[in-house]
Amino acid sequence: GQNVDIRDYSFMMSLPIREQVEKDFGIDLSEFDVRTQYQFLNFIKTKSADEFPKIIKFKDKFGRNGLTAFLAMEYGAEIGDKIIDFSDKSPEISKEIYSRYTNIIDLADRFETGWESIEKDTLSSFVLSGEEKDIIKGVPAQISESIRRRAKDLFLALDLVSSEENNYGAEDAALAFEALESSLTYIAALYEANKKYDFSLKESQSSPDGSEKSYSFGIKQGDKGSVGDTLSIFIRKSASDRGQARINFSIKPSEEHLRKAFSQKVRYGEKMKQLQDIRIGFDLDKDKDGNMRGFSMDIGRSPFEREAYEREGDILGKMLALASEHKSHNYDSFDQRISNPKVFEKIAVALTKFLDSKSTKK
Repeated sequence: GQNVDIRDYSFMMSLPIREQVEKDFGIDLSEFDVRTQYQFLNFIKTKSADEFPKIIKFKDKFGRNGLTAFLAMEYGAEIGDKIIDFSDKSPEISKEIYSRYTNIIDLADRFETGWESIEKDTLSSFVLSGEEKDIIKGVPAQISESIRRRAKDLFLALDLVSSEENNYGAEDAALAFEALESSLTYIAALYEANKKYDFSLKESQSSPDGSEKSYSFGIKQGDKGSVGDTLSIFIRKSASDRGQARINFSIKPSEEHLRKAFSQKVRYGEKMKQLQDIRIGFDLDKDKDGNMRGFSMDIGRSPFEREAYEREGDILGKMLALASEHKSHNYDSFDQRISNPKVFEKIAVALTKFLDSKSTKK
């Protein structure tokens, strides 16, 4: 989040203020994490008493999920008003979106916990300098922050499609929230020892030189059997003439509405390819001249056109492109020392080791 005035924070979180808010709004703030409490208190401190009924009505209608949405205000106070305004315009879609947003915030925390195991493997597998240890230890929290940042961008996209003339509607933003939630659910579960999802390796391949490895997992949900979706992971630990260093998670959804939303044509030179997957990736991103742009978490694919490569974009990439100049890329959450190819390679090797151990379990 952003830097906060400590005195302001202490005042806002003090018992008299909290008790007054709990009395006025009929909520128990202790049910929420500290970040959410602070952002909600921050929102209402700017409001006059005659605006309180509107906020109370919002709280009564959308409950815990509605109030959790105020966490997005850590990236800009104006988002609070957008959340309230949109809920008036589209209450049904709002309910769905606030529920998905709450899950995404929870998934961001679970992602952080999951990546801590990759971080520990990286730290124990290599002889590292003090600086390298410092960089690698920061990665899990930065990934979590990146997920929260992109969820906020989807709120901004929601506001734009609701209030401006463009080719999209609120249901497109809702679809983007759904896709982000469902893909993060699977990836987070991959790191967890829970029994909700079981991943069975269908296929794994390595390149002859060992620089690339890919995995394809089927997904089962307890006694229900296969969910129909598949999770593929591709790791290129270092840049080569085949492309930049990257870690790619790709979910192929089985549900028709998601398949349609993520179906797009991609052109590589003269060759055309049809994609139907939700992509979440970590890239050492380079510009067209081969200069390092930095470490990026990519969510979805935004529309893109260049002589050698062109893609239509999917609904997640299109929504993020509306909200952010970086489109489906996000560099802002990361300590860019991760873009050191040697550091990235060590993280990629540790992830490969983890996936290999996952692949041998029956």
